[in-house]
Amino acid sequence: MAESLVEYEEGSGEEMEFDAVAIRCDFSEYESLQEWAKDYFGTDRDGRGWKYRLNVSDDADEDEIETTIRGYVTDRGQLIEFDGGIIVSSF
Repeated sequence: MAESLVEYEEGSGEEMEFDAVAIRCDFSEYESLQEWAKDYFGTDRDGRGWKYRLNVSDDADEDEIETTIRGYVTDRGQLIEFDGGIIVSSF
């Protein structure tokens, strides 16, 4: 997360003021893209979950699933991937 913020500062030329509370409110950490999808979409009242909401077929392989979730997140917010998990901005 820190590396991402430093890269943002360097790329934008804007110095950021560190605000731990704002960062905690704006970003969440997950073990995987699928864990994020399960948390974000949950299950609707018909019992359909994140795969249905993202239009992922039951026979999709892991790469297809991750590509779909990654695209959804990056189209709407910020995704930081690292060994052991991901960090996703709120949107």
